Amino acid sequence: MEDQPTTQPPINPNPPLNPPNNDTLYATVAPTEPTEPKPPMQPTEPTPPMQPTEPAAIPQVESAPTPPSMAPLITPETPQVAAPEMPTQVSPKYSVHQAIGEGIKAVFVNIWPIIGSTFLISVVIIAVTLLFVILSLIGILSLKLLVSGGLIYFGLVLVLALVIISAISTLATTSFSIAIMAGAENQRIGLIATLKAALSSFMRVFLASAVMLLIVLGPLLALILLAGGLVYMKASTVLAFLLPIAGIIWVYIALLRFALVPYVALFEPSVQIFQTLGRSTHLLEKGGQWFIVKGVFLLILVAILGSVLTGQNLRQLQNSNNPVIQIVIALLSLIMIAVMVMLYRNRRIVRG
Repeated sequence: MEDQPTTQPPINPNPPLNPPNNDTLYATVAPTEPTEPKPPMQPTEPTPPMQPTEPAAIPQVESAPTPPSMAPLITPETPQVAAPEMPTQVSPKYSVHQAIGEGIKAVFVNIWPIIGSTFLISVVIIAVTLLFVILSLIGILSLKLLVSGGLIYFGLVLVLALVIISAISTLATTSFSIAIMAGAENQRIGLIATLKAALSSFMRVFLASAVMLLIVLGPLLALILLAGGLVYMKASTVLAFLLPIAGIIWVYIALLRFALVPYVALFEPSVQIFQTLGRSTHLLEKGGQWFIVKGVFLLILVAILGSVLTGQNLRQLQNSNNPVIQIVIALLSLIMIAVMVMLYRNRRIVRG
């Protein structure tokens, strides 16, 4: 029996790295049981959107009160005087020479209304003077006819004269103050608008000034009368000497408190007339009174200098007919009003 040639399997040129052994090569794989299909995934509920969280409360910091702005000084319908516009920052230290400089600048901004008001008020003064001359002549004739009636007539004329002089002074101060305050705010104002605003505020300023003078001069007059009674009765000479001094001290203290009453009445119409006294006291605290003291000393120095240059005392200067002296006195009076307006404006900014 012939031998059959054995056939060799072909050689794989790229043998596997891990050739399988006979067990794995010829092993039978057990059939696997079919698995149940997995149920489909249930849709999950959508996640609710995140609620916006409230921002943390920021602590509120109290800021300084915003100063009131100045409305137009004059409105065509109702001419009212508005309070001055207040800058946000200002130094509480306010010198007299600074007030003089700012006041002069404000005067030049509205110089024509001031000149026009001065002219009109001068005409009124001349007319009133002529009226009093006529009334005085009538009083002299009545005095010759009836002594008691003539004295009463002269007393009434004197009271009327004081009231009219005070009214003219108040009207002049009011009109000048309005023009100066507008100039301090760089606002130009006409003569007619100035006079309308002054006339609309005249009665209020006049009454407030009258109340102030009554409180300032009333105790002085009462103490002088009391001192005269003590002298007449020969009760106490020392006390009669001290009472007028106490009255003068009271006048000085009262003026340091109530010097801004006319300007409060003019520029703060919401303040009641009797409350202008307390308002002026509030404004002049913490620096304002010392300003007035320095201003009074400066005024005394100017009066002394004028007496030295002219060789006349203060009474002679006031009654002088020299036009140059009269013009200088008028300019000094205008500067005094401007300084007081600037003082009020500064104290309103500082004190609120």
